[in-house]
Amino acid sequence: MSAVKLVRIVALWVAVVSLTLGTPVLSAFAQAPAQNVLDTLKAAGNFTTFLRKAEDAGLTATLSGPGPVTVLAPTDEAFGKLPKETLDAVAADANRLTMVVKNHIVEGQQIMAEQIKTLQAVKTAAGADLAIKVEGDAATIGSAKVVRSIQASNGKIHVLDAVLMPRE
Repeated sequence: MSAVKLVRIVALWVAVVSLTLGTPVLSAFAQAPAQNVLDTLKAAGNFTTFLRKAEDAGLTATLSGPGPVTVLAPTDEAFGKLPKETLDAVAADANRLTMVVKNHIVEGQQIMAEQIKTLQAVKTAAGADLAIKVEGDAATIGSAKVVRSIQASNGKIHVLDAVLMPRE
C-alpha cells in the first residue's frame, strides 16, 4: 500500500471518528495535501519555466524531498517580463542559473502565509536576505508581490508575480 493511500485511509478514519464523536479530531490532518511541491507546481501548469530552470540547475530533488521547504515560485508570466537577454545569460551560466533558482527556495522551513505578515525578511538557499513588506493583505518579498499561497505535502508555495534575481 502506498504512503499516499495510507494517509487517505487514515484521514477518512479520522473524519469518521470526528463525525461519530461530534468533534473535529485532527481536521487539519484529514485535509493534508497529497502532492509535494514539485508535483503541485507541475499540476498547476503555469510554472513550466521555473520548473525547467530548477531541473537544469539540478534542484528538483529539493522540491520533491521530505522538506520542509518554502518555494517562492514565479509564474511563467513573471519570467515573460524579463528581457530575453537576461534569460539567455542565466541559461548560459550554470552557476548563475543555480543562484537564480536557489533565490526562490527557503530550505528547512515551511513559511505559512500568516507568518509572512510577521517577518521582516527571509533567507533563501542562495544566501540572500529578501525583505518582506506588508500593506494590508498584500505582501511583497524582495521585488515580487505574493499573488497566492499553495500548501503541498512537503512545504509551502508562495506564487510570485516577478522573478527574484540575485544581486551580482
